[in-house]
Amino acid sequence: MLKLKIPPVVVFLICCALMWAIHKLFPNSGLKLEFRMEILVSLIAVGGFFGIVSLYQFARKSTTVNPHKPQNTNRFVKSGVYKISRNPMYLALVLVLGAAVFYWGNPFTIVVLPLFVWYMNEFQIKPEEEVMEQKFGDKFVEYRKEVRRWL
Repeated sequence: MLKLKIPPVVVFLICCALMWAIHKLFPNSGLKLEFRMEILVSLIAVGGFFGIVSLYQFARKSTTVNPHKPQNTNRFVKSGVYKISRNPMYLALVLVLGAAVFYWGNPFTIVVLPLFVWYMNEFQIKPEEEVMEQKFGDKFVEYRKEVRRWL
């Protein structure tokens, strides 16, 4: 059973709103990086890639993408982007949050990134991993040893 029932996308949107609020509270704190837009676009592109490919891989295996029903998982996906990250969908969200830091150009907004990662680890990923270990046993334990949680 998951500890909280806030969907990851809602957590992501709350973090975006928090970043916006920080930017409004500290409006003259802009980053003046020469390649700001290139970094922003790159983070969105890489995040989009991870998100789309990971969703596609779940669909191809006909398993659930519902993060609040990991017990409905009927297949264990460990190929493709899942060789790089155990949580490429959540990695996609954190990369897009990273892009938001560059979008607003405010260095104070970066404090939201570790908060997002901490929250997702504690209230989403760890409970999901408990279910995965119960369902897939040693296969998942071995996978967890081989592939990092984020990157």
